[in-house]
Amino acid sequence: MRIGSNPAKKETKIKINSYHRIIVPIYIPNLTDEYFKKGLEVLKICLESLLLTVHQKTRVSIICNGCCKEVEEYIEGQQSKLPQGLGTGGLFTNNFESPLEVKNGELHYNSNKKWDFNL
Repeated sequence: MRIGSNPAKKETKIKINSYHRIIVPIYIPNLTDEYFKKGLEVLKICLESLLLTVHQKTRVSIICNGCCKEVEEYIEGQQSKLPQGLGTGGLFTNNFESPLEVKNGELHYNSNKKWDFNL
C-alpha cells in the first residue's frame, strides 16, 4: 500500500511530446508454414501504410515477439525510417554489455559489471 500522495497530482499542466503512440505487435516465427508464408509481405504493406499516414508527433513501437531472422532483419533496416520507439522485441535483453540482468523474470543491477557503450 502506498503512503502519502502522488506528487504528480499537484501538476496542472502535462507536457506531451507526441499525439499518438502506435504499437504494432508482430509474431511471424517462420516464412515456410502456410499460415505465415506471406507474413513479411503483409508486414511491409502495414509499415509502408503507417509511414504514409503518421505525422512527426506520432511514435511507433514495434514489438517483435519470437519472429524469424528475416523479419527481424527487415525491421532493423527500417529503424531510420520510423519514428522513435522501434525495437525487435528484446525488451529486457542487452544490446550491449551492461550491469543489468534478468533473473527469474526480474530486472537486477550487477555492480560487478560495467556499462560498455562502444557499439
